[in-house]
Amino acid sequence: MVILLDPPKPDSPSFEIDHQIAISLAALHRSSIKIRGVGRFGRNRASVLLQRDDDCDKALHALSDVGIHAVIEAEAERVRQFSQRN
Repeated sequence: MVILLDPPKPDSPSFEIDHQIAISLAALHRSSIKIRGVGRFGRNRASVLLQRDDDCDKALHALSDVGIHAVIEAEAERVRQFSQRN
């Protein structure tokens, strides 16, 4: 399952995204959530690939606890499609 991390602000520089990734990894580790990888794409986006889909809700909660807003990739795609129609 892929989780997309929302940037701290729309024009976040790369070091803020890197910091957000580090905080995310620490939060997931503390919650005993295993990941397959993490990556940056575009100018200010990042994603985390979970090892188990069953950990998705737990991961979103762990990220929320440290102040990081994140969405599941499929959910983000639905929102993007809806906003393009309206």
